[in-house]
Amino acid sequence: LKPDTDVYLLAAMLHEIDARRGFDKAGAARITDLDSVREFLSGFSAATVAPIVGLDAKLIVQLALEFADAPTAAVHMSTGVNMGRQGALAYWLMHLLSLLTGNFDRTGGNIPSTRGTDPAPAAAGSELESFIDSPWGSYRPTVSSHPCALLIDMIRDGAVKALFVTAGNPLLTMGGGPELEEALNSLDLLVTVDLYRNATGELADWVLPATDWFEREDLNTFVQGTLVTPYVQWAGAIVEPIGERRTEQRIFNDIAEKAGAPIMFPNGTDMLAAINDGALGRHDLSLASLRELPDGIALLDQVAPGSFLDTMRPGGTIEGDPPMLRVAKERTVEQFSGLLSEPMGTLKLITRRTSHTINSAMQNVEKLKAKGAADNPLYVSPTDADRLALIDGSRVRVSNQWGAVESTVKIDDTLRDGVVAMTHGFGNANTSGMPHAQRYPGVNVNALAPVGPGSFDPVSTMSQLTGIPVEVTALP
Repeated sequence: LKPDTDVYLLAAMLHEIDARRGFDKAGAARITDLDSVREFLSGFSAATVAPIVGLDAKLIVQLALEFADAPTAAVHMSTGVNMGRQGALAYWLMHLLSLLTGNFDRTGGNIPSTRGTDPAPAAAGSELESFIDSPWGSYRPTVSSHPCALLIDMIRDGAVKALFVTAGNPLLTMGGGPELEEALNSLDLLVTVDLYRNATGELADWVLPATDWFEREDLNTFVQGTLVTPYVQWAGAIVEPIGERRTEQRIFNDIAEKAGAPIMFPNGTDMLAAINDGALGRHDLSLASLRELPDGIALLDQVAPGSFLDTMRPGGTIEGDPPMLRVAKERTVEQFSGLLSEPMGTLKLITRRTSHTINSAMQNVEKLKAKGAADNPLYVSPTDADRLALIDGSRVRVSNQWGAVESTVKIDDTLRDGVVAMTHGFGNANTSGMPHAQRYPGVNVNALAPVGPGSFDPVSTMSQLTGIPVEVTALP
């Protein structure tokens, strides 16, 4: 599949299933405006999308019908698709594919997992956050957050004058490169709260040391939706904090107290309990009861297949054409036209993940560096390497309208022609606070990521970090 075209494949699969098999009657009855769904899908037949997604139309039809005809089938989507330009809409179409083939909320299909710390079921019926009209365009704040791709503009225009960064490294994990560094340096105040003085921390006015996972208690709420056997786990601190390390709660409370600002959870408050006991109570649990368990683990009852929609949605029905996704549909149609007119030979950059380095935080682990994560070369297919006169190990310049980096070539016969890849998280040439990372700095691939108005998904506010057009030029 060509990068950042998943939304068109999903739309084509749904279109072909409807045209050739028909949607599952029970699933279709759940959707209040199925005609609107069909109207959108009508523009994306297998034959129409084939040249864009890079798959033969017959193969797309085969994939669609095999999914529809299977006794049971499940579909999963994760980080890669969501980093594209239409991640929110693709995620919605994935759920429609499951529902309209009779596979959603049934054994053998997509079953929502029990979550120990989810919001109460009543919250599902609340109104979604609306779009806001900002000086940088219209978008929908997600959990009250704003697009990272607008940070440079917000700083330059004076909307952001001080920034606290907690367990993050925006200089390397967001688009912008040198422009972002310039913007961060212009802030009145930059504070990082972290275990390292990372690349962003090198620019900070203050670097405040936080406790690590051995020095604080924790309630593991990560990836609950993917657990085969649902559970919640509490873990206590094992050792006392080293030096002046403090919990984030204490750090922000102390700052708020000095600033005369209100404090939500004063020092001494059982913050984990205050935040999570309401949700845990639905399972007859609490932080206090978890702390009493020998291993801090409590197994949860799995959601009964067939009960999710009736529990979470009023009347068990779903809007097939929710207003918040209409702008995404319009963008998807516009972007499809742009892809049709794209020049032959256009290279698309994707992010490559390896088992040795997942993000910028792991760059300072010496043993991982020694095992093959010393740098982040540009991975190129053999065909593209021949076309561009590149050889393994040669130096190249990778550039686009957003920025440029220099790296070495690594030929990879598993890559699709027209696709190049680099690993995210590098670019530590100036990060003296992470000496192992600085010894093997690599380059910041996110300097090539789009930033500014119109460069992100307005529904999710997610930046585009995959499927980015680039030019690759051999260096002397």
